[in-house]
Amino acid sequence: MKKERKMEQEISRPSFLEVAFSQICEESSRSTCRIQVGAGLWRADKSLIAMAHNGSLPGEPHCEDTGVGCLLINGHCKRCDHAEHNAKHYAGVREIPGGHCLSTHEPCIDCFRDLVRLKISYVGYLVEYGNNTEQEKEFMKDLCRKKGITLEKFSSEILVVKNKILKRQQKPGGVFTRYCPLGIKEQFPTDWGE
Repeated sequence: MKKERKMEQEISRPSFLEVAFSQICEESSRSTCRIQVGAGLWRADKSLIAMAHNGSLPGEPHCEDTGVGCLLINGHCKRCDHAEHNAKHYAGVREIPGGHCLSTHEPCIDCFRDLVRLKISYVGYLVEYGNNTEQEKEFMKDLCRKKGITLEKFSSEILVVKNKILKRQQKPGGVFTRYCPLGIKEQFPTDWGE
């Protein structure tokens, strides 16, 4: 009994950002591109509006299909719509004042401009995009200053976050109490950076 109580105390409730970034990582696994990206839009009250992944147009070939590959133009895959674009489309809204956009990858300049139009106030990401030029990065920083937008890289290691969520779900009453007796660390030993 004491051991169970101690375990419950050790595993804190995940934060909004931890859960949301975990969700978009799951969504990114649906991607049809060589670079798997997931994104989500949340209202200011942190209620989810839409999640999406990057992918080809319906019925069109996927980048990952044998012999197809990405349609690269200036370093950007044009075969796929970006995850942020798809999330905005699925949301079906013109504005999300004070809302959040979280993405596995830093938004490109075009997606970022769309987020500004939505009146998003927070844009978080896990991985640097790498294709934004220095001029585009400066433009994005300038827009952030002018519009009061926070653009930042998520500071936690996502695998550590996912392990925390799994461990919490293994507690009494959790969804994985019966199905996963081990956490990610125990199943896949490695350096977890803790």
